[in-house]
Amino acid sequence: MARLATRGPDDAWKRLRAILAWFDDVQSEGGYRAYYQQPSRGTMQGNNIPGGLGLDAEFVESVLVPQVMLYGFLGLEPTPTGFTIDPRLPKDWPGLTITGIHLHDTILDVAVAGGAITVTATNMPATPIVIRSLADKWRVAVAGPGREKLNVAK
Repeated sequence: MARLATRGPDDAWKRLRAILAWFDDVQSEGGYRAYYQQPSRGTMQGNNIPGGLGLDAEFVESVLVPQVMLYGFLGLEPTPTGFTIDPRLPKDWPGLTITGIHLHDTILDVAVAGGAITVTATNMPATPIVIRSLADKWRVAVAGPGREKLNVAK
């Protein structure tokens, strides 16, 4: 998220690719505990074992990495009445779609591509949801069974 804010989406995507490659290596060796049995890679902590890295067991930091997709690249920020959106996609991404976003009492799918943001409600919201795009270059469209309660702020 810091790279996205300070160096832009292309640099953030480059770093995320490196993280994904490391994660593939970790998984191919059988998980964090197996991967970090090689001392040159660092030491694990958790389950009453001291060490330098807390990546599993009682530590949940590893779930933070995917948040960059929703809050970073998609630029979604919940508000009391809905959300703002300000996509920041790397130049080699044709688009980004995130499904199953739980917001208030509604589940939304959000797709960003070609200068358009499409917000689809998969159920009927109990109260109206206000959508505000922070960048003029994006046009917002709504769809789905609850579209009459999705209001795009001008």
